[in-house]
Amino acid sequence: MVSDYDYSDDPACDEYLASHSPEDIIEGFTNAIAPSTYEEFLQSAIYAMKHCIAIVEQSGNRYYSFGEEELNSLLAGLMMGQSFSASTEKNRRGKIDITIEYGDFSWLVEAKLGKTNNYIFEGLLQILTRYATSEPDFGLLVYFQDKAPLTKFNKWCDYIDNEDWKKYSEKKEILEEVLDYIPKGECKSIESDNQMLAQRQMTTSHGSSINIQYLGVNLYHNPLDDSGRTGKGKNVFHAKQTVQNEYLAYQENADCDVDKLMRALGVIFEQSKDFNKM
Repeated sequence: MVSDYDYSDDPACDEYLASHSPEDIIEGFTNAIAPSTYEEFLQSAIYAMKHCIAIVEQSGNRYYSFGEEELNSLLAGLMMGQSFSASTEKNRRGKIDITIEYGDFSWLVEAKLGKTNNYIFEGLLQILTRYATSEPDFGLLVYFQDKAPLTKFNKWCDYIDNEDWKKYSEKKEILEEVLDYIPKGECKSIESDNQMLAQRQMTTSHGSSINIQYLGVNLYHNPLDDSGRTGKGKNVFHAKQTVQNEYLAYQENADCDVDKLMRALGVIFEQSKDFNKM
């Protein structure tokens, strides 16, 4: 469940504009452009990332089939256009997907395709047990390429808050250790105009408290108009997504829809030159 966040301290939100004087508003935006404290940096970095995500989402017809590395490079490039230094695969106890920097400040971001909650959870474990030490904040970016991204984002928040991760951790024989890293709590929304941006407090293997910012990206693109229905590339991509989803469901001992799987394989084989030559 995503609970409320106080927007009145964020110069990017309408609540801030309504409750502050013109002088405070100017100062707030100056801090966002040229942050002088870590808090100002983080606030402006999240706001800039939200803007970059919106650019990618608005061009979802171009990027819906991109992989993790391609999407990370795209967002890092866009962040550089927002006056930040941004890089991919920078080493910090392992290869960090995206590193955002401004002066001496940095915000690290791990990215995962939103295949299943268990798959996203592996990204969270990377943050808590591999990368993070004394960082006060860390981003977890999730690319949703399947239908109903908002529903999937909320289910991810519930997966953590309702402790559904315990079943997966027990299966992987890591539950006893992971219990130390994820205290009981709730996701908190951190943007009034973005429904896939939330924050959750956790603990790193270093023993320090850390805020994990969840950032969802809507890459679902499946137009059903006449020209959309006949798009071969789009249809094959979604068929592959279906095959992947059914296989992951099978792996996790969930119900597998064999009819849906067969229809998806049919779409893939129909577009396969090698299959047609057999």
